[in-house]
Amino acid sequence: AAHRPALLRYATRQLGGDAHRAHDIVQDVFVRLLAQPPAEVSPHLAEWLFTVCRHRCIDVQRKEGRMSAFPAGAAEALPS
Repeated sequence: AAHRPALLRYATRQLGGDAHRAHDIVQDVFVRLLAQPPAEVSPHLAEWLFTVCRHRCIDVQRKEGRMSAFPAGAAEALPS
């Protein structure tokens, strides 16, 4: 919990100011943390959290880059 505010700020910056997406990513980071053996993560908790957060931000940005909206009317013009 002590790292949550810093992770939110970090993720928000990585995502161009989108605090809503940043919140979702930080939640996901903590869910992933719970799945890790404590002995493996404890010695370097902050580094682990920020690394996973950075990777999740990159994943989200890549996914959004692949998804593009059709221009208005383009879907109707596709051949059937």
